[in-house]
Amino acid sequence: MEQSTQALSLEDAYKYALSLVRNRMLQESREDVLDLVQIAVSELWSRHTSGKVEIACSIAYLTSIVHSRCIDLLRRRKRCIVLPLSLDTDGEIYQGGTPLLSHEEGSYQDPVLAFEQKEFLEEVIADIVKLPGRQRYAMICVLKDEIDDTFPLVDVFKGHGIDIEPIHWPQERCELHRLHALLTVARKTLRSLRK
Repeated sequence: MEQSTQALSLEDAYKYALSLVRNRMLQESREDVLDLVQIAVSELWSRHTSGKVEIACSIAYLTSIVHSRCIDLLRRRKRCIVLPLSLDTDGEIYQGGTPLLSHEEGSYQDPVLAFEQKEFLEEVIADIVKLPGRQRYAMICVLKDEIDDTFPLVDVFKGHGIDIEPIHWPQERCELHRLHALLTVARKTLRSLRK
């Protein structure tokens, strides 16, 4: 390349790209940094020598190449994160904690655990009942989706004077978006009530 205000020499391009990559990728290994620099400079050089693309400002072009390559590397790394799945005593994937409600036919459940679950459900529903109407509606829809056996849920809500049988997610897209937005607010409110 010609040495001018618009074009960089290969050595200058390498130094400039190295400084850019170092600034953007502080936590990467030396090999990754040098690989990114080499890719950026070779891409700049191949575009310049091909003649298909006229590069008006090599520094700006090199900056954009380095920026896009750094983002590509971060995206590839982000996809590669694999979390190990822990297994429970039965050899199945552990779902975490005890279920909110578990009423399996024919299975023995510890009476203390059953009582604690019912008590916890009543506390949660008491907090949900305190929410404003639309937020309460959104939380009921979520609970009905998440809990397989809704009989205890229906029973506790009836104790508070609320019939949840006819409550379902709306079919209209606009109304559905509103409820999802209210759901975020409702969860924050419930978190503050639970503290």
